[in-house]
Amino acid sequence: MNNRFAFAAAVVAAASSLALAQAPQTATPAPPESARPQGEPRPRAPRETVTALLNGRKVSIEYGRPSLGGRTIDALLSKLAADRIWRAGVDQVTTLTTEADLMVGDTRAAAGKYSLYVYAPETGPYALVLNRDLGVPLKSIFAGAPPEMANEPWPRLGGPMAR
Repeated sequence: MNNRFAFAAAVVAAASSLALAQAPQTATPAPPESARPQGEPRPRAPRETVTALLNGRKVSIEYGRPSLGGRTIDALLSKLAADRIWRAGVDQVTTLTTEADLMVGDTRAAAGKYSLYVYAPETGPYALVLNRDLGVPLKSIFAGAPPEMANEPWPRLGGPMAR
């Protein structure tokens, strides 16, 4: 039970960070995607890590901090594929690394490293999706990947997701 509570607290902390990062900012909001000059690359999102200890064992979530950039959550959700899987975070794969076995809802997750996604149905509750597939190196899908990012994991493009 303690593992469930602590893991839930870590997920809530990460989700809170994601939600706060996605909330419109009043001081200096990110410019809308349409305001970026044609051909100018989008700046890379900062990476964040949230860590908790469960009975002395580390559990961490690493993610790219997203920004709405003038868009709305509803607009983003309307573009989801039919499987309604939403990538958690931005850019590189969001990962959960745990030294302890965890219960996620009714599912046991063995210690290890997982990529994280969110199942976001049009109606009903959202669900966290843990995936053993960590993605592919960026260089395998983008020949112009910067050297410092070339081997970083990125979500697979297309195809079924192992859940």
